Amino acid sequence: MVSFSKIVTYERDLKVLSSKFLEILTSAFLLKKAAIYLFDEKTGDFILLNGIGDNERKLPVRIFFSKVFIEEFKKRDFFWFYSFEESEWLKGIDKTKVKQISGYHILPLLSQGKIIGFLTMDRKIDGTFLTTEDWSLLLAIAPSISLAIENASLYSDLQTRIEEIKSLKDFSENILENVKIGIMVINKDKRIKHWNRFLEELFGVKKEEAVGQKIYDILGNVNTDIILNEERFTKEPFVRIRVKTREKVVKNIEVNVFNLDAEGKEKIILMSDVTEKLSLERELITREKLASLGLLSAGIVHEINTPLTGIFSYSQLLQSSAKDKETKELAERINAQADRMKELVRSLLNFSRDSQGRKVVFNLREAVDQVMNLIEYQIRKKKINMKINGDGIFLYGEKVKIQQAVINLILNAIDASDIGGEVSIELKKEQDNIVIEVIDRGKGINREDLPFIFDPFFTTKGLGKGTGLGLSITYNIIKEHGGEIFVHSKLNVGTKFRIVFPPKNVETREERDAI
Repeated sequence: MVSFSKIVTYERDLKVLSSKFLEILTSAFLLKKAAIYLFDEKTGDFILLNGIGDNERKLPVRIFFSKVFIEEFKKRDFFWFYSFEESEWLKGIDKTKVKQISGYHILPLLSQGKIIGFLTMDRKIDGTFLTTEDWSLLLAIAPSISLAIENASLYSDLQTRIEEIKSLKDFSENILENVKIGIMVINKDKRIKHWNRFLEELFGVKKEEAVGQKIYDILGNVNTDIILNEERFTKEPFVRIRVKTREKVVKNIEVNVFNLDAEGKEKIILMSDVTEKLSLERELITREKLASLGLLSAGIVHEINTPLTGIFSYSQLLQSSAKDKETKELAERINAQADRMKELVRSLLNFSRDSQGRKVVFNLREAVDQVMNLIEYQIRKKKINMKINGDGIFLYGEKVKIQQAVINLILNAIDASDIGGEVSIELKKEQDNIVIEVIDRGKGINREDLPFIFDPFFTTKGLGKGTGLGLSITYNIIKEHGGEIFVHSKLNVGTKFRIVFPPKNVETREERDAI
């Protein structure tokens, strides 16, 4: 999936894109062969883009289906022919054509209801067919590959247009305005000559405002210097910049620059918004690392259980044999904390097995207050001023795991705070959601580190001061409960972690009392 994400993000060459995708596809699903056909709107035919595998006979370069079959493309998510002969609705020329392309599995490629083409796949190497899980994954990536192929087609067309521009000094406004790539043209004075509709939507700046301005005025000095540094493009085919729109939203933009004349005085700048793709790629990598962490935690749990059993036994022995009240109370505390450790170990084992524990309705404020008792020493040691706001909110979930997530965030906030600092916990309901916020006024997190803070073993603390597991475990717990976790941080100002649970986790006091 990571390889697939990189291809659809970075690859612009249509032939290379399709070839790499088919290699990944046949390898991942152990297919005998597969091919991609693109739809020609002018003729109504499908044209072979690329094919791979052990083809017993050459695939047809151009293939035609009936209108009935093409209409089915828009209705069905996929086609699965266990037997061509037994497929009653598949008749006449359509059956012949499907046989020619060994189309036991056909995945329509659509973009906004428009047919882009289709992916045809033979059976697996062992002769079996795709499973339900295989289809689920294919349907998940179908929109991305459809969009990537469509964009690659548009990009290829655009490259051709650029060559024409060099000799004719004229290009089609219609194509430039509607292509799904940002297009900017600047003159020798670095003033903007052209600003297309995609850039209007991306930056929130109308064409009338942008044309005539210097590129520095909109992109800023740093980004402009990066874009116009020709040495960068001798090493990489593109550069990536971060821009802030008028709505204060930060976007990750991929930029290509081409000269429009021999002297390089006029340039055309192509921009693609890759913010969402990068976010999905990072989340996918994080989930893969969490899966590895699960295997590691399973081994750790078994190592912890042995000494924990001893602590239980000795604490109970001490409790029964103690003569004075103080010793007995200390033994009870040890036993209570060992019992809590047992619950945490059970949660860690559930985490490693990706299983669900017992969920109950519990008072969120009471659960947080219990957490405060456990970290009382850390709070006193740094003289932290703790503030907790919100009560009467009930949550449905695994109480111990939620407490585990909250305690990880509070301990991080305490570590980030100076002696005598302040940490706030906000418990509230927003519309139909339950929200938990942990806020500190500490040193903050570097912007470069923010994308990686939920990765296992990633830590900015010094050697021996942190394992880098707290936030990754917190992330997994929140996701397991169907929630989302967000972070906003600014250096030397502080950090806010915000957890949002959906309505299915929300319980009113009346519903709680009725249980």
